[in-house]
Amino acid sequence: MTEMDFGRFVVDGGVFAVAPSAAPHTVRLYSVQGDHRVLACTISIVDGVASASWGAAWLGQPAGWYVRVEGAAVAVHREASRHRELS
Repeated sequence: MTEMDFGRFVVDGGVFAVAPSAAPHTVRLYSVQGDHRVLACTISIVDGVASASWGAAWLGQPAGWYVRVEGAAVAVHREASRHRELS
């Protein structure tokens, strides 16, 4: 995990890192593959509603996979936000 990551999670054997974005209310989601990170999508979270924009390489996954990955990313972001508010 890099210093800037909010956190990581695993879905279906894939490791993902949630990182901040320059855009307001938005996080970047990276696929972690060894020492490399590949941008998978950006997720905007406005008024508690998440909206993801996936890179072309990630299209064609089963619908349930997107739900699990996006849900886990939002949970990591919310937990990191909660910790920042408490410190």
